[in-house]
Amino acid sequence: MIVLTSKDSNLTKAHGRYVEARFISLARAAKRSEVTNGNSGTTGIDNLLPEADLSDMEYYIEQAQIVLPVLQVDVFRSSDTLVEANPTERTALEDVSEVVFVTGLRGETWARAHEIDGEFTVMEGSRAKRWAGTVTAYHALQEKLIKDGTLQADTDPNWLTFTHDQVFSSASAASATVLGRNSNGKLEWKVEGTTMSYAEWLAQQAQTA
Repeated sequence: MIVLTSKDSNLTKAHGRYVEARFISLARAAKRSEVTNGNSGTTGIDNLLPEADLSDMEYYIEQAQIVLPVLQVDVFRSSDTLVEANPTERTALEDVSEVVFVTGLRGETWARAHEIDGEFTVMEGSRAKRWAGTVTAYHALQEKLIKDGTLQADTDPNWLTFTHDQVFSSASAASATVLGRNSNGKLEWKVEGTTMSYAEWLAQQAQTA
């Protein structure tokens, strides 16, 4: 719950409804959570506020977006990744956000991912195998992503495609979703263009820090 408080007695319910509508919109755009609100807040509420008040509310929202991630509230933070750099010009020690990890079987690349702010993000267009392993929480995760449209059925019923960048809680959650079975993400993900595992890359980053 976002609570809007101020010593300024001029704040009204219209201000609160505007902030509510904006946070609902941000949460849906971020696709990090399931928004259960049956509406989008109050449509057209910005027409009820003077321009100066709108500016004040947007400033409040901007400040909240800075503070909330510090409190580990990430539901409003966009999961968009940076535009990928040319793999032939990249090394494992360059800007962390530009390092691309890949996974798949038999030398094939099924999915590509970035690590951004300590989170593992699988990139839009990546492919995933429908679950074929033991039923676990990761199987339920894949089913949830299918249900919410993050994973879309391919022409081949055994394959799924990511419709947008998707943030995962761990590299293993990401690799399990992609490979369709339980897996150790630290071993399954490799730095693109190399044989270096994600675990080896993490160790190298720690040594150079």
